[in-house]
Amino acid sequence: MRPTTVLSIVGKGRSGSTILGDLLGSVDGVFHAGELWRIWSIWAEGKHSCSCGQALPECDVWAPVMSLVAATPTGKVALASARDTATRQRRLFTFGGLAAAVIRPRHFRREVDRHRKLMEATYEAIAQTTRARLIVDSSKWPLDPMLFAPPGEVEPIALHLVRDPEGVAASWRRVKHFPDTGEAMPVFSRLHSAASWNARNLAAEWTARRTTDRFMRVRYEDFAAGPREVIEGILSFVDDELDCSTVFANGSSALLAPGHTIMGNPTRFQHGQVEIKPQPAGSHGSRLVRWLTYPLRKRYGYA
Repeated sequence: MRPTTVLSIVGKGRSGSTILGDLLGSVDGVFHAGELWRIWSIWAEGKHSCSCGQALPECDVWAPVMSLVAATPTGKVALASARDTATRQRRLFTFGGLAAAVIRPRHFRREVDRHRKLMEATYEAIAQTTRARLIVDSSKWPLDPMLFAPPGEVEPIALHLVRDPEGVAASWRRVKHFPDTGEAMPVFSRLHSAASWNARNLAAEWTARRTTDRFMRVRYEDFAAGPREVIEGILSFVDDELDCSTVFANGSSALLAPGHTIMGNPTRFQHGQVEIKPQPAGSHGSRLVRWLTYPLRKRYGYA
Protein backbone atom coordinates (compact mmCIF):
# COMPACT_ATOMS: atom_id res chain seq x y z
CA MET A 1 0.00 0.00 0.00
CA ARG A 2 1.50 3.32 -1.07
CA PRO A 3 1.85 6.00 1.64
CA THR A 4 -0.44 9.03 1.66
CA THR A 5 1.43 11.89 -0.02
CA VAL A 6 0.84 15.27 1.63
CA LEU A 7 2.03 18.54 0.09
CA SER A 8 2.31 21.06 2.92
CA ILE A 9 2.34 24.68 1.77
CA VAL A 10 4.54 26.64 4.18
CA GLY A 11 5.32 30.35 4.50
CA LYS A 12 3.55 33.56 5.41
CA GLY A 13 -0.20 34.09 5.06
CA ARG A 14 -1.46 36.30 2.20
CA SER A 15 1.11 34.80 -0.15
CA GLY A 16 -1.40 33.13 -2.47
CA SER A 17 -1.70 29.74 -0.76
CA THR A 18 -5.49 29.58 -1.15
CA ILE A 19 -5.58 30.07 -4.92
CA LEU A 20 -2.51 27.87 -5.42
CA GLY A 21 -4.04 25.13 -3.28
CA ASP A 22 -7.42 25.45 -4.99
CA LEU A 23 -5.83 25.10 -8.43
CA LEU A 24 -3.94 22.02 -7.30
CA GLY A 25 -7.14 20.71 -5.75
CA SER A 26 -8.90 21.08 -9.10
CA VAL A 27 -6.60 18.44 -10.60
CA ASP A 28 -8.04 14.92 -10.72
CA GLY A 29 -6.54 12.91 -7.88
CA VAL A 30 -5.68 15.92 -5.71
CA PHE A 31 -7.59 17.16 -2.64
CA HIS A 32 -6.99 20.59 -1.12
CA ALA A 33 -7.86 20.45 2.58
CA GLY A 34 -7.17 24.12 3.33
CA GLU A 35 -5.71 25.10 6.71
CA LEU A 36 -6.14 21.66 8.21
CA TRP A 37 -4.61 22.46 11.59
CA ARG A 38 -7.68 24.59 12.36
CA ILE A 39 -10.17 21.75 11.95
CA TRP A 40 -10.31 20.96 15.68
CA SER A 41 -11.28 24.47 16.76
CA ILE A 42 -13.82 24.78 13.94
CA TRP A 43 -15.29 21.37 14.77
CA ALA A 44 -15.61 22.35 18.43
CA GLU A 45 -17.03 25.85 17.84
CA GLY A 46 -19.02 25.27 14.64
CA LYS A 47 -18.14 28.81 13.64
CA HIS A 48 -16.78 28.52 10.10
CA SER A 49 -18.10 26.40 7.27
CA CYS A 50 -16.46 24.26 4.63
CA SER A 51 -15.98 26.05 1.29
CA CYS A 52 -18.89 23.96 -0.04
CA GLY A 53 -21.08 26.10 2.24
CA GLN A 54 -21.99 23.37 4.73
CA ALA A 55 -20.99 23.13 8.37
CA LEU A 56 -18.26 20.52 8.78
CA PRO A 57 -20.49 17.91 10.50
CA GLU A 58 -22.91 18.19 7.54
CA CYS A 59 -20.30 18.26 4.75
CA ASP A 60 -20.18 15.29 2.35
CA VAL A 61 -16.40 15.10 2.81
CA TRP A 62 -15.59 16.21 6.35
CA ALA A 63 -18.39 14.28 8.08
CA PRO A 64 -17.13 10.87 6.86
CA VAL A 65 -13.50 11.94 7.32
CA MET A 66 -14.05 12.76 10.97
CA SER A 67 -16.02 9.54 11.48
CA LEU A 68 -12.99 7.60 10.27
CA VAL A 69 -10.70 9.68 12.49
CA ALA A 70 -12.97 9.00 15.48
CA ALA A 71 -12.60 5.25 14.84
CA THR A 72 -8.90 5.46 15.73
CA PRO A 73 -7.75 5.53 19.38
CA THR A 74 -5.97 8.89 18.99
CA GLY A 75 -8.81 10.43 16.99
CA LYS A 76 -11.46 9.28 19.45
CA VAL A 77 -9.73 11.11 22.27
CA ALA A 78 -9.06 14.19 20.12
CA LEU A 79 -12.68 14.57 19.04
CA ALA A 80 -14.05 13.91 22.51
CA SER A 81 -12.11 16.95 23.70
CA ALA A 82 -11.87 18.98 20.50
CA ARG A 83 -11.27 22.28 22.30
CA ASP A 84 -8.30 20.85 24.19
CA THR A 85 -7.00 19.35 20.94
CA ALA A 86 -7.29 22.76 19.28
CA THR A 87 -5.30 24.33 22.12
CA ARG A 88 -2.56 21.70 21.77
CA GLN A 89 -2.42 22.21 18.02
CA ARG A 90 -2.16 25.96 18.47
CA ARG A 91 0.85 25.53 20.74
CA LEU A 92 2.65 23.52 18.09
CA PHE A 93 1.77 26.03 15.36
CA THR A 94 3.12 29.21 16.96
CA PHE A 95 6.63 30.42 17.73
CA GLY A 96 5.64 31.11 21.33
CA GLY A 97 4.41 27.56 21.75
CA LEU A 98 7.81 26.23 20.71
CA ALA A 99 9.24 27.57 23.96
CA ALA A 100 7.91 24.35 25.49
CA ALA A 101 10.57 22.47 23.52
CA VAL A 102 13.19 24.18 25.70
CA ILE A 103 11.33 24.49 28.98
CA ARG A 104 9.61 21.08 28.99
CA PRO A 105 11.31 18.93 26.32
CA ARG A 106 9.76 15.61 27.39
CA HIS A 107 6.28 17.09 27.40
CA PHE A 108 6.94 18.68 24.02
CA ARG A 109 8.06 15.35 22.54
CA ARG A 110 4.85 13.73 23.81
CA GLU A 111 2.80 16.49 22.20
CA VAL A 112 4.67 16.06 18.91
CA ASP A 113 4.09 12.30 19.00
CA ARG A 114 0.36 12.84 19.70
CA HIS A 115 0.17 15.36 16.85
CA ARG A 116 1.82 13.02 14.37
CA LYS A 117 -0.48 10.12 15.22
CA LEU A 118 -3.55 12.37 14.96
CA MET A 119 -2.50 13.90 11.64
CA GLU A 120 -1.59 10.52 10.19
CA ALA A 121 -5.09 9.31 11.05
CA THR A 122 -6.61 12.48 9.56
CA TYR A 123 -4.62 12.34 6.32
CA GLU A 124 -5.39 8.64 5.88
CA ALA A 125 -9.09 9.32 6.47
CA ILE A 126 -9.03 12.09 3.85
CA ALA A 127 -7.30 9.80 1.35
CA GLN A 128 -9.80 7.02 2.01
CA THR A 129 -12.80 9.34 1.68
CA THR A 130 -11.68 11.33 -1.36
CA ARG A 131 -9.56 8.65 -3.11
CA ALA A 132 -6.95 11.37 -3.66
CA ARG A 133 -3.37 10.49 -4.61
CA LEU A 134 -2.19 13.81 -3.20
CA ILE A 135 -3.48 15.88 -0.28
CA VAL A 136 -2.63 19.60 -0.16
CA ASP A 137 -2.49 21.12 3.32
CA SER A 138 -2.17 24.93 3.29
CA SER A 139 -1.70 25.35 7.04
CA LYS A 140 1.53 27.26 6.18
CA TRP A 141 3.40 26.47 9.42
CA PRO A 142 7.05 25.87 8.37
CA LEU A 143 7.85 23.87 11.53
CA ASP A 144 4.96 21.42 11.37
CA PRO A 145 6.27 18.27 13.10
CA MET A 146 4.79 16.17 10.29
CA LEU A 147 7.42 17.56 7.91
CA PHE A 148 10.15 15.89 9.96
CA ALA A 149 8.35 12.63 10.65
CA PRO A 150 10.22 9.39 9.82
CA PRO A 151 8.97 7.40 6.81
CA GLY A 152 5.62 5.80 7.49
CA GLU A 153 2.02 5.89 6.35
CA VAL A 154 2.35 9.58 5.36
CA GLU A 155 4.92 10.98 2.93
CA PRO A 156 5.25 14.74 3.62
CA ILE A 157 6.58 17.22 1.04
CA ALA A 158 7.12 20.90 1.84
CA LEU A 159 6.26 23.62 -0.68
CA HIS A 160 7.67 26.96 0.42
CA LEU A 161 5.48 29.69 -1.07
CA VAL A 162 7.06 33.13 -0.82
CA ARG A 163 5.72 36.53 -1.88
CA ASP A 164 7.24 40.02 -1.98
CA PRO A 165 6.88 41.25 1.63
CA GLU A 166 5.51 44.60 0.47
CA GLY A 167 2.59 42.84 -1.15
CA VAL A 168 2.08 40.68 1.93
CA ALA A 169 2.11 43.70 4.25
CA ALA A 170 -0.32 45.60 2.03
CA SER A 171 -2.71 42.64 2.01
CA TRP A 172 -2.66 42.34 5.82
CA ARG A 173 -3.59 46.03 6.11
CA ARG A 174 -6.61 45.57 3.88
CA VAL A 175 -9.94 44.93 5.59
CA LYS A 176 -11.52 41.64 4.54
CA HIS A 177 -14.44 39.67 5.94
CA PHE A 178 -15.12 35.98 6.40
CA PRO A 179 -17.92 35.22 3.90
CA ASP A 180 -19.40 32.50 6.12
CA THR A 181 -19.68 34.63 9.30
CA GLY A 182 -19.43 38.23 8.07
CA GLU A 183 -16.80 38.93 10.73
CA ALA A 184 -13.76 41.05 9.89
CA MET A 185 -10.50 39.20 9.37
CA PRO A 186 -7.43 40.28 11.40
CA VAL A 187 -5.55 43.39 10.26
CA PHE A 188 -1.85 43.89 11.03
CA SER A 189 0.63 46.75 10.79
CA ARG A 190 3.53 46.85 8.33
CA LEU A 191 5.95 46.31 11.22
CA HIS A 192 4.13 43.17 12.38
CA SER A 193 3.86 41.81 8.84
CA ALA A 194 7.55 42.42 8.11
CA ALA A 195 8.65 40.72 11.33
CA SER A 196 6.32 37.78 10.75
CA TRP A 197 7.40 37.47 7.10
CA ASN A 198 11.03 37.26 8.23
CA ALA A 199 10.29 34.72 10.95
CA ARG A 200 8.17 32.44 8.80
CA ASN A 201 10.61 32.43 5.90
CA LEU A 202 13.63 31.92 8.16
CA ALA A 203 11.80 28.93 9.64
CA ALA A 204 11.17 27.66 6.10
CA GLU A 205 14.91 27.98 5.38
CA TRP A 206 15.60 25.85 8.46
CA THR A 207 13.09 23.28 7.23
CA ALA A 208 14.66 23.27 3.76
CA ARG A 209 18.01 22.16 5.20
CA ARG A 210 16.37 19.18 6.89
CA THR A 211 14.05 18.06 4.10
CA THR A 212 16.24 18.68 1.05
CA ASP A 213 14.80 15.91 -1.13
CA ARG A 214 11.23 16.73 -0.07
CA PHE A 215 11.30 20.51 -0.38
CA MET A 216 10.65 22.97 -3.19
CA ARG A 217 10.18 26.73 -3.34
CA VAL A 218 7.79 28.79 -5.47
CA ARG A 219 7.52 32.57 -5.70
CA TYR A 220 3.97 33.85 -5.83
CA GLU A 221 4.97 36.32 -8.57
CA ASP A 222 6.19 33.48 -10.79
CA PHE A 223 2.99 31.58 -10.13
CA ALA A 224 0.83 34.62 -11.01
CA ALA A 225 2.80 35.21 -14.23
CA GLY A 226 2.69 31.57 -15.34
CA PRO A 227 0.22 29.53 -13.26
CA ARG A 228 0.13 26.54 -15.58
CA GLU A 229 3.91 26.21 -15.71
CA VAL A 230 4.19 26.43 -11.92
CA ILE A 231 1.38 23.92 -11.29
CA GLU A 232 2.96 21.52 -13.80
CA GLY A 233 6.31 21.91 -12.06
CA ILE A 234 4.82 21.15 -8.65
CA LEU A 235 2.98 18.08 -9.92
CA SER A 236 6.11 16.84 -11.69
CA PHE A 237 8.06 17.16 -8.43
CA VAL A 238 5.40 15.43 -6.34
CA ASP A 239 3.72 12.88 -8.63
CA ASP A 240 4.38 12.90 -12.39
CA GLU A 241 1.23 10.86 -13.06
CA LEU A 242 -0.99 13.82 -12.13
CA ASP A 243 -2.18 15.96 -15.05
CA CYS A 244 -3.49 19.55 -14.88
CA SER A 245 -4.46 19.91 -18.56
CA THR A 246 -8.21 20.02 -17.81
CA VAL A 247 -7.68 22.87 -15.32
CA PHE A 248 -5.94 25.04 -17.92
CA ALA A 249 -7.88 23.98 -21.02
CA ASN A 250 -9.09 27.53 -21.79
CA GLY A 251 -6.02 29.59 -22.65
CA SER A 252 -4.80 31.90 -19.88
CA SER A 253 -7.70 31.25 -17.50
CA ALA A 254 -8.06 28.33 -15.10
CA LEU A 255 -11.05 26.23 -14.10
CA LEU A 256 -11.50 26.00 -10.33
CA ALA A 257 -13.50 22.99 -9.22
CA PRO A 258 -15.86 23.29 -6.21
CA GLY A 259 -13.83 22.42 -3.14
CA HIS A 260 -13.97 21.43 0.51
CA THR A 261 -11.38 23.64 2.15
CA ILE A 262 -11.08 24.73 5.76
CA MET A 263 -10.37 28.43 6.38
CA GLY A 264 -8.13 30.52 4.12
CA ASN A 265 -8.72 33.51 1.89
CA PRO A 266 -12.38 34.38 1.13
CA THR A 267 -11.72 33.32 -2.48
CA ARG A 268 -11.97 29.70 -1.31
CA PHE A 269 -15.73 29.92 -1.86
CA GLN A 270 -15.26 30.71 -5.57
CA HIS A 271 -15.22 28.20 -8.41
CA GLY A 272 -15.46 28.26 -12.18
CA GLN A 273 -13.25 30.18 -14.62
CA VAL A 274 -10.72 32.52 -12.99
CA GLU A 275 -8.00 34.80 -14.32
CA ILE A 276 -4.73 34.89 -12.41
CA LYS A 277 -2.87 38.12 -13.07
CA PRO A 278 0.44 39.39 -11.67
CA GLN A 279 0.33 42.69 -9.80
CA PRO A 280 2.47 45.61 -11.01
CA ALA A 281 5.92 45.69 -9.40
CA GLY A 282 6.31 48.37 -6.74
CA SER A 283 2.56 48.86 -6.30
CA HIS A 284 2.79 48.35 -2.52
CA GLY A 285 5.79 50.57 -1.73
CA SER A 286 6.90 50.69 1.90
CA ARG A 287 10.41 51.71 2.92
CA LEU A 288 9.94 50.22 6.38
CA VAL A 289 9.05 46.80 5.00
CA ARG A 290 11.82 46.91 2.39
CA TRP A 291 14.44 47.81 5.01
CA LEU A 292 13.36 45.24 7.60
CA THR A 293 13.19 42.37 5.13
CA TYR A 294 16.16 43.23 2.91
CA PRO A 295 18.36 40.12 3.49
CA LEU A 296 15.62 37.62 2.61
CA ARG A 297 14.17 39.89 -0.07
CA LYS A 298 17.56 39.77 -1.75
CA ARG A 299 17.78 36.00 -1.37
CA TYR A 300 14.40 35.52 -3.05
CA GLY A 301 15.11 37.96 -5.88
CA TYR A 302 13.07 40.92 -4.69
CA ALA A 303 16.04 43.27 -4.18
